[in-house]
Amino acid sequence: MTDEQIIEFWNEGIDARDRFMAAQELVALEIPMWKPQLKYEELSDQWVPRGHVVKGLILGGDGNDIEDDCITVDGKDLTVREFVRMLSTFGGWGFRLIFVPDTDIHDEPVIEVREPRPGE
Repeated sequence: MTDEQIIEFWNEGIDARDRFMAAQELVALEIPMWKPQLKYEELSDQWVPRGHVVKGLILGGDGNDIEDDCITVDGKDLTVREFVRMLSTFGGWGFRLIFVPDTDIHDEPVIEVREPRPGE
C-alpha cells in the first residue's frame, strides 16, 4: 500500500465511525451495582469499560507521577496511564464528569445549570 492509500483507508474508517455514531440513539448502559464495571483485555493489555458509565473513587496524590495510583474502580487501583488508556477505548466520544461524595456514586445527582455563586 502507498502512503496515500493508507491515509485514505484510515480516513474512510474515521468517516464510517462518525456516520455510525451519528446514527445511534445512545441509551447509556450502566452496569448493576456489585458487578464488575471494567474487564481486562489481554489483546490490548488494558482495562476497558463494560458499559458507558464508570463509577469510582479519586485516591488523591499530587498528580506528578503518571505511575501513581489515582483512581479506584471496583476495588482496582488504576494509575493515570491505565485510567487514560481505559478512557481511550471511547476515542471520538464525548463525556461528562460529575463529582459526588464517595457515598453517593451509585445515585444520580440533581444537576443545576448555572454559574457558581461567590464562594462555591
